[in-house]
Amino acid sequence: MGGARWWGLGAIACLVLAVFAASQLLGIGTGDAGSPEPPVGTTEYTVEHVHDGDTLFVRADDGSDIKVRLIGVDTPELEGSEPAECFAAEARDDLRRLLPDGSSVRALAGVDRIDPYGRALLYLWNSDGDFVNLELVREGAAEAVRIGANDAYWPELSAAEAKAREARAGRWGACTQPGSASG
Repeated sequence: MGGARWWGLGAIACLVLAVFAASQLLGIGTGDAGSPEPPVGTTEYTVEHVHDGDTLFVRADDGSDIKVRLIGVDTPELEGSEPAECFAAEARDDLRRLLPDGSSVRALAGVDRIDPYGRALLYLWNSDGDFVNLELVREGAAEAVRIGANDAYWPELSAAEAKAREARAGRWGACTQPGSASG
């Protein structure tokens, strides 16, 4: 009897180890809960400067500077709106915290690679493995937006916005009319 019991426990332990190993190989269950890992095929850049909550400059290995617009998010405007829209400075500061100047960032281009203003459209992961686009929405610094074919992470972004709104996180609690100048 005792041998059969140990055999059963050994089989369960092997099964648990096999599931864990497979999840690690497939990237399932790693990183922040519900935060996608950087996919294969990302490009590494160095953060040069955060302009506002959804726009920054990065430097490529060849030394070229690239102006980036984050895909799937929209933050309040700092410029072009006098005064700046409610929570614009906080959104910029959140992006600066996630992507400090000089830090490494992994990038994945969208289906539509360049916006009408010449900015590269990218999903970004910081050196800690955080999916930056999603973190901004989770924190209430950004709202989720779906534009054209760049919707690979739309389910995650829209779900995060719903939770942030419900929790009144960030702009959803600080601004009487998010996106307005009055707050």
